[in-house]
Amino acid sequence: SSSCDFNEEWMALTEEEFLVKLQEELGKIAPLVATPEMLSDADNAAAKVNVQFKDETMATQTIEALGDAPPFKVELWGKSGCRSSGRGPKRKGGWGNWDRDQTTHPCFIGNLSHETKDEDLEQMFGAVGRVSKVSVIRDRSGEPKGYAFVEFWDAADAAKACQELNDTELHGRLIRVRQGQRGGEAGEEDDEWARGRKRRKLDKEGQDADKRREKRLVEVHVDELAMPKRPQVEPIEDDREVWVDPLPDAEHEQEWFDAIGKVESVFRVRDYMTGEETDRGYVRFAEHKHAKQCVEAGAGVWSESERILRSQSKRTKSQYPDSGVALILGPRGDTINALRDRIGAPMVALRGAGLNGQNHQTSSDRLHFVCKGSDDSIAQLQTALEEMLEAVHTQLSEKIASGAGGGAGAGGE
Repeated sequence: SSSCDFNEEWMALTEEEFLVKLQEELGKIAPLVATPEMLSDADNAAAKVNVQFKDETMATQTIEALGDAPPFKVELWGKSGCRSSGRGPKRKGGWGNWDRDQTTHPCFIGNLSHETKDEDLEQMFGAVGRVSKVSVIRDRSGEPKGYAFVEFWDAADAAKACQELNDTELHGRLIRVRQGQRGGEAGEEDDEWARGRKRRKLDKEGQDADKRREKRLVEVHVDELAMPKRPQVEPIEDDREVWVDPLPDAEHEQEWFDAIGKVESVFRVRDYMTGEETDRGYVRFAEHKHAKQCVEAGAGVWSESERILRSQSKRTKSQYPDSGVALILGPRGDTINALRDRIGAPMVALRGAGLNGQNHQTSSDRLHFVCKGSDDSIAQLQTALEEMLEAVHTQLSEKIASGAGGGAGAGGE
């Protein structure tokens, strides 16, 4: 069947002359089995011409031969769907309105499997009536959204499809078929079933929001953070702990240790978002020389946890002139409390060996932060901690550079 746009020569023809000329022109490409028949649409007074070929191959051959050459715009009608070729100027008035944007009668199809394709719906709905267009709706990534629109040429066929195909199975799902307006998700909302799905979606979004607001407890070790301003100081004999990223797996761990030196303990940190054990952590050697060998081999870096914790004790030697713990906490806890308020968490605390306030029991004596908060608060935690630590390191570096305090002096690690 063809729907045509015409040049002036064709527009001057009577209906009878037009049908004869159309048969002659198309017959040059493939034989017709009957004289072209003028069709009309009672709803919009638009005219179409039904042209019958022996088989679909000949009809397809005709479309391909016409290409984009005027005066024809041809649509192939099988039992399902259509495709078009060729365009020319529109013809208005006379014995037909040859506007390719003619009114069709859409059906909304919901609860579709993501396996369902346009051709599946063409075949299914084409058995009911003449289908003009099928559109499985997809998101921006190309994934199906679970609904589609099928447009019929005739209103009676659209009504029949709703009656016969609603609640029938397709790819393991009972599809919902309703008459509606083509126009994206607005059509979906006109459907009672779709409105129910929307309510369920809103309920789930509300539950997800509640879950994000739930408070949970996380730990972040200081050596997990980026430290671009870390003071460059020489190691001392008391430095025996190294941060290693990545650690060898358990199968090769002992072999790795034996190649460097005697190890007192290994602590693998957990991912603070998932709680799962990672391949990063602390290795404490029995002697400084073995820790130094590990660092010089490029297998790890000196532990910042060890240095900051040692800086708060007056009884031990430290490279840092001031207590790193005191700088992190601030006077009366002002610094860490400001960070807590900034991310909207009810609690942020500093923990580690020798620190008070062990209300929260941890498995680690290394310097770490404990935060209790929502997912939104925790998502901001790392950035806030890194900015605070950068300010602390800047203060320490400036004091070391000035020669004040008891630092061991500047130098490369």
